[in-house]
Amino acid sequence: MVTGVLTDGQAAAWRTLLKRTYDQVLDLHRREWNGIWFRIVRNFFWSATAGQFDLIAGNPSWVRWLNLPEVYRNRAKPTCE
Repeated sequence: MVTGVLTDGQAAAWRTLLKRTYDQVLDLHRREWNGIWFRIVRNFFWSATAGQFDLIAGNPSWVRWLNLPEVYRNRAKPTCE
């Protein structure tokens, strides 16, 4: 079965690694280490499983686009467009 981005087999192969990564970031967040990255990662995980939408409306981000790391901007740009 295909769930949109990954097949069930691909999702199973990534599940352990992604859970470990998420748990590590969550632990850092709970220790109040660089909380903005936790929010970015958490929102990525949520958006990856949220389904499809016709329109998304919200507040503009408070971080200026040019202040984001270039690698992050390049990865996020297609999603933003």
